[in-house]
Amino acid sequence: MVKGRHVNKIIPGSLTQAREIAAQIKADLVSGIYYDKRKSEQTLDEIWEKYLSAYKSHGKAWRAEERRYNQYLKPKLGKKVLSDISPFDIESIRVTLAKSETKYGTPYAPKTIKNIIDLLSILFNYAIDMDLFDGRNPCDKVKRPRINNEVTNILTVEKLKAFLIYLEKYEHRPTANLLKFLLFTGIRLGEAFKLTFADIDFADKTMVLRDPKGGKDQVLYLNDLAVSTLRDQQNYMHHASNLVFPNQQGRIRTKIGERWATIKKAVGIPLTYRCHDLRHQFATILASSGRVDPYTVQRLLTHKDFRTTQRYAHLYEQTMRNGVKVIDEMFSDKAAEKLVEGVDIKPDVA
Repeated sequence: MVKGRHVNKIIPGSLTQAREIAAQIKADLVSGIYYDKRKSEQTLDEIWEKYLSAYKSHGKAWRAEERRYNQYLKPKLGKKVLSDISPFDIESIRVTLAKSETKYGTPYAPKTIKNIIDLLSILFNYAIDMDLFDGRNPCDKVKRPRINNEVTNILTVEKLKAFLIYLEKYEHRPTANLLKFLLFTGIRLGEAFKLTFADIDFADKTMVLRDPKGGKDQVLYLNDLAVSTLRDQQNYMHHASNLVFPNQQGRIRTKIGERWATIKKAVGIPLTYRCHDLRHQFATILASSGRVDPYTVQRLLTHKDFRTTQRYAHLYEQTMRNGVKVIDEMFSDKAAEKLVEGVDIKPDVA
């Protein structure tokens, strides 16, 4: 305590090093240069700007990080110098979010909270690596929420059928077609918004996803239901746009609007069910069919990392059962007879 003000610093290393640094801080306080040194420390906002300029050209992940930083970290910690950010500050953010609701009235997902803490940790590690901060990363002392990566927000077959029946008679056809297309293809909402009719090959039943989340453009095959949906959507093309699902002005959509909430309420779908869950629904149908292997699901979902596809691993039991049956078929009596046709088998002679 110096003049009623608490001075603290987090450092890596041993107790001996801590005592040495504490002695130096006391000396700086006595000489009056301590706070002059503190003025030269970087704030979290300054570190963020440096980090963003360095990594903005590396893919598109920075867009989500920018939203995350501006919404959750900047208001609470942006003006603080790094040495003033303690594990308690970070824990306070974690606890506050865990007790709060999103703008949609749903609890914050553990993964969302974890991503926020992870971003802060990345910024501290960046500052340390660039010699902009000589302290310790306080995020190391904060426990991240546990993530259950198994997909559970899935509609029953009965509810899914009711959903599709309702969409068939829904008055706003572009919205109905968009939702059906998401379910029939498993693509992301943002990818559907960017899709143009120039990306569709009706003859070959394929579509090109331009600049998807995974990085490179992807060519995906279309099933008949998806093609039929696109054919119907052609009737509602905007005169000033080649986008498949544009907004009323013919430009790229940014959201689906209130119609999605209206549809969910009419069908009795939980409010927590998101458009993105239609993608999980698509993957779940494939994985649980017993006919589609994990690698194919990975390709269809354009997952860059197979570990992302593994969230559906518990659904592949029938696929594995079908797989081992190949051995039964291979070595059945009839198959065995075919294998040895025309082969002169001689008994072993000891």
